[in-house]
Amino acid sequence: MSVTVMVGVDEGHLPELEIAWESWRRNRKALLKEKILFVCDSAGGSWKEWSRKLAFCSNKNITGVVWNGDHLREKGADQREVMLTGLVWGASRIDTDYYIKIDTDTIATPLTGNESRRRYGWLPGEWFDDDLAFTSHRWGYTRPSSFIRALDEWAEGVPELRENPCPVLNLPDNPEARVSHPRIQSWFLIGTTRFARVVWEMVLKNGGRMPCPSQDTLLWYVAERMDWPYKRSNLKKRGWDHGRRALRRFQDGME
Repeated sequence: MSVTVMVGVDEGHLPELEIAWESWRRNRKALLKEKILFVCDSAGGSWKEWSRKLAFCSNKNITGVVWNGDHLREKGADQREVMLTGLVWGASRIDTDYYIKIDTDTIATPLTGNESRRRYGWLPGEWFDDDLAFTSHRWGYTRPSSFIRALDEWAEGVPELRENPCPVLNLPDNPEARVSHPRIQSWFLIGTTRFARVVWEMVLKNGGRMPCPSQDTLLWYVAERMDWPYKRSNLKKRGWDHGRRALRRFQDGME
């Protein structure tokens, strides 16, 4: 089984990455034994410059690519959309069968017993399935619901998608409101690079821009529309947490 860990980073997220990295080093040493690919914002300089900024990540198995999202900025994309698109691009470039996409605010919480010692004890074997598009954290809604409408419209121009029906959702009249449905939240995601390349090819044909500024909504939608199996799991019960509170809790425990 071959895996690459992918982390997207820009200068604004370096401080939280340093905290998260320490949690991975302490609580998930096995993660850092894998190949690690940083997808770095070109606004922060060359890979040589980025390697200095990431000096706290002292692993020999680290490589990096610099993602240039200027074409998106010219179209009005904000920094968040630029970096999320970079992650779709980055996953398509990975040369291992699987990748783990992990956000800079994702914290590894302690494991006990054999899970903490075995290389893949912390990752259920069924998640590594060639038939799956991905496994990620379960989530229950999309907001704004206009993302779904934008994806439905885009899909009509994508042959691989339009041959299958749209997801049946009760979309609200208010495009800013949320729509409840089972989906994913991809702060930690295990994906197959085969699926990642399919998605990136679709984005390329859309001028290199996602139809909505949400990477996990796009991945969920393509998998649903193509009837490509995926798994949803409560990753907070699998040794992971994320967000500002998780970062603060870990940081408080370090002091």
